[in-house]
Amino acid sequence: MASQVTVRVFNAEKKDVEGVSLTVLRLEKEWTTGAKDFYELVADMKERYKSTPNKVIVLTKIGRSSSEAEHIATISTIDRGILLFPEPARLKAIYIAGEDLKPRIRKALSLFKRIEFNDDVYVYQGDIVLGNGVKLVVLETEKGLKVITRDAAKE
Repeated sequence: MASQVTVRVFNAEKKDVEGVSLTVLRLEKEWTTGAKDFYELVADMKERYKSTPNKVIVLTKIGRSSSEAEHIATISTIDRGILLFPEPARLKAIYIAGEDLKPRIRKALSLFKRIEFNDDVYVYQGDIVLGNGVKLVVLETEKGLKVITRDAAKE
């Protein structure tokens, strides 16, 4: 019996926010398909998108409920940047700390400049460039927080 698999294709694009440039993903298309062999489906998606740059394809086996969904694979044709999350995570906000950040307040996100994202963008892999005066950023997503320092980001 074939299992139902959701295939989600994201397109990567550059986004500039308050002195921070990062790669975000937008959901381009999504469909459900039957699959008897997950390896064959992954190979098919790799072949289909191998010549298409800046795409991320996520395959998820559908369970009886959304909590039972099982991640099968994430395929990326983004050729550079750092891996931020194991799979695309919806971006909720970015916290930006300037050069005047003092060691005793590093944990206090309320003192950071917070920029909310109300549009449906995701982060997974890509370049992050911290502009002049930006010491670190914190990405807040549906799957947790990720701290990026100047050393970890591309300058």
